[in-house]
Amino acid sequence: MRLLVLLTLLILGGCTPTLSGQLVTRAGDPIISDDAAVNVTRLDKAGTEASTMVVEVSDSGEFKAELPPGSYLVESFVPDFSLTSQRVEIGKHKVSLRLVLERVSAPAPGSIGAHLKVEPNRGPGGATLTPPQL
Repeated sequence: MRLLVLLTLLILGGCTPTLSGQLVTRAGDPIISDDAAVNVTRLDKAGTEASTMVVEVSDSGEFKAELPPGSYLVESFVPDFSLTSQRVEIGKHKVSLRLVLERVSAPAPGSIGAHLKVEPNRGPGGATLTPPQL
């Protein structure tokens, strides 16, 4: 019995908290995009940004990151979809999110639109605004 308790404590004690989730449409369909990304920003005790990492999104709209306990802001970036963010608290256990994104309409003819492009290692937030090709 002692051995079982010890093994359980070792297994659970060595686990790194995980944030996982999926980007979906309002209908519940996974969002599939080669340009999809999720930014995970660690927040300090005052609620301001401390550090940001870009998490890759799979072909089925899923993402996963191992994070130390703390407060985080999770933001999704997908061309032609609304930007979505959610604040989460990571503790000792797995946190799972389902981020629902709305498709945005194309810019009206003659107007100027832009897409948000997320690139790893581009400073806080990792995002740059790229004007459309005219």
